[in-house]
Amino acid sequence: MPAQRRPVSPVETLRDHPHLGPTALARVLGRYLRETREVCGFSAKEVAAALRASVTKVSRMETAKSPLGVRDVALLLEMFGVPDEESVHVLALVEQSTRSEWFHPYAAALRHWVLPLLGLEGDAQVIRTFEPHFVPGLLQTEEYARAVAATSPILRDDATVEARVRVRRERQDRLLREGGPELWMLLDEAVLWRPVGGREVMRRQLEHVLRVMADGSVIVQVAGYEATAVVTPGGAATQLRFADRFLPDMLYLERSNDGVWLEDDAAVEDYRALLDQLSAIAKGRGFTFSGGDS
Repeated sequence: MPAQRRPVSPVETLRDHPHLGPTALARVLGRYLRETREVCGFSAKEVAAALRASVTKVSRMETAKSPLGVRDVALLLEMFGVPDEESVHVLALVEQSTRSEWFHPYAAALRHWVLPLLGLEGDAQVIRTFEPHFVPGLLQTEEYARAVAATSPILRDDATVEARVRVRRERQDRLLREGGPELWMLLDEAVLWRPVGGREVMRRQLEHVLRVMADGSVIVQVAGYEATAVVTPGGAATQLRFADRFLPDMLYLERSNDGVWLEDDAAVEDYRALLDQLSAIAKGRGFTFSGGDS
């Protein structure tokens, strides 16, 4: 029976990627705890008993769905036999992972399920988005963004709308910059015909998309009706790929009243192949993610 691969220490990950945000760092730490537990031969039930907690709590710790506590992690590191020198550094990273994210001042105005996406996308190497209804947020003008927010039946508060518009603007400042993630936007043709905000707002929005396409900072493709008649991913989706695979590919599916993360390798691979297929037949310059480390 082959020996299990040693889990990659989060200390090593931070050495290679020193500017990880709290959300990405929490996921790196959770993955490390799970892989270390498995290599040491402990079940989630045994770890839960040691923590005097539920198996659900252990799962949420390992998937970064609950904040990590220094005391809990210290107990686990001792249980797993992690050397003291490494434990000290790991516990420092646990504290670092609890810092507030940049969007914290706006969190009350945002849907809770989108917060992990905002926390992870800045640390991605490549982001690709399929959007069947609206121009993707990273390409939206402010007036278009306000019009999109106004389509929500639950947004009646002007302050909430403006907070969401500010978040979109700051996302653009963070991601549409030199050295930022490689961005690829795939739009359903219907997006171009839907006059969100009226004809003039839509005209200026499309002019903005054309400028972005012309300067080459973002890859933009349009999936015409002929293409989506052959293959369609369904609802809006965003796929994240991380440099050196310090985190596995993740896929975020947004629906009208919630958002879902796909992290199972097989499920992500199936959806990735679907996006690759649509990209191959859509108009514009595309590329594929399937397999390899590209």
